Amino acid sequence: MRLAFVLFHWFPYGGLQRDLVKIARACQAHAQIHLYCQRWDGEPPAGMQLHVVPGNGWTARARQRDFVQHIQEQVVGQYDRVIGFNRMPGLDFYFAADTSFLWRALHQRNWLYRMTGRARQYIGFEEAVFGPQSSTVVLMLSDLQRR
Repeated sequence: MRLAFVLFHWFPYGGLQRDLVKIARACQAHAQIHLYCQRWDGEPPAGMQLHVVPGNGWTARARQRDFVQHIQEQVVGQYDRVIGFNRMPGLDFYFAADTSFLWRALHQRNWLYRMTGRARQYIGFEEAVFGPQSSTVVLMLSDLQRR
C-alpha cells in the first residue's frame, strides 16, 4: 500500500505537523509513506519519501494554488489514499485541526474580506473537503471540532 500525506508547510514544533508524523509512523508498518509539502523545515522522518513542491507564482496564494494543482495532477490517483492536513481538493482523508475558514470569514471579518482572492481560494478549498459533493472522510479529535 502507498499513502501520500499532504501539508503546506512542515516545521518541527507545530502540533498539526507532529500529528502528521505520528499518524504516518503508525501507518509505516503497513504502507510506503510519501510526504508532500511546499516547504519542510527540519529533518524528514526516517523511512519516508519527502517530496517538496514549492509551487510557482509571485504570491503565496498563487504558489499554494499551484501546489494544490500539482497534488491533483500528480498525486491523486497515484496512491492508495491521499491524507491531507490542510483543506484542499482531492483528499481521501482530511485531518481536521483548524476551525472553519468560512465561519471565521462570516463572523470575524467584514464583507470586503470575503471578496478577496485569498478568502475565495480558502473557502473553495474548504468546500472541496466539506461540501455535499465531497467524498473526503474527515478525522476529528473532539466534539468541539465537529460543531
